[in-house]
Amino acid sequence: MLDILGKDLILGFTLWKFSFIIGNFFILYFLLKKFLFKKVLDILEERRQNVAKAVAQIDQAKADVDAIKKTGEDIVEKAKEEAQIIVKKARKAASDITVEAKEEADKYVRETRESIEREREEIRQEVYSTLIDLVSMASRKVMTRIMSEEDQKKLVESAVQDAWKQSSMKGSNI
Repeated sequence: MLDILGKDLILGFTLWKFSFIIGNFFILYFLLKKFLFKKVLDILEERRQNVAKAVAQIDQAKADVDAIKKTGEDIVEKAKEEAQIIVKKARKAASDITVEAKEEADKYVRETRESIEREREEIRQEVYSTLIDLVSMASRKVMTRIMSEEDQKKLVESAVQDAWKQSSMKGSNI
């Protein structure tokens, strides 16, 4: 069954065929190693480097996105703080304006009341003076025959003063 020197074995396998196949395998291996494996290994190394670069770029992009996100959050937070400061200033300004307006209104009311009181007093004085003149004229015509002019004037002034005092006591205001 086994003939090692050149006769076919069970499957048509001989030592020469086996040696030839082994020789062809080593020749093919060395040729592939010299021409093909180096190129394939170079391509694989280049791909490995490209993948490493892509991973590094992705990591850098993630870091950039995180930095931009952080910056955006900081800007939003700063804007919120500035908005709160502006709102506080606006409220303070509104409060100050309200207080100032109230003070001006109070001052205007006070000045108006004082002006009205002065005018009222002036009108009283005019009415008093006019009343004295009217009473004096009427009395003069009536009393020219009875009293002297100076006595008449004293009498009229006395009567007007009494009338004025009585009307002031009763609370009647002109």
